[in-house]
Amino acid sequence: MVDDDNAGAVAECRGMSTGDFGNQIEDAQNVLVKAFRDLPGPDIAMGYRRRDGSAASAKGRLPRMAEHWAFHLDEMRAAAR
Repeated sequence: MVDDDNAGAVAECRGMSTGDFGNQIEDAQNVLVKAFRDLPGPDIAMGYRRRDGSAASAKGRLPRMAEHWAFHLDEMRAAAR
């Protein structure tokens, strides 16, 4: 469940410095960039299927991932105010 995952992530990060949090995000970004570069092509299906049975391509997942991270960044900015 997403709420449970988010609660777990918040608990893991509690007390973490901004610098450490930034380093963790940078590490995750580096892993994702390497994984995308290692794919045989941008149109390869990613690891899960939608309810209709279709699969998202790597190229199609990138905008969705950007939206997802933008949402989290907006939440963090709002919390910092």
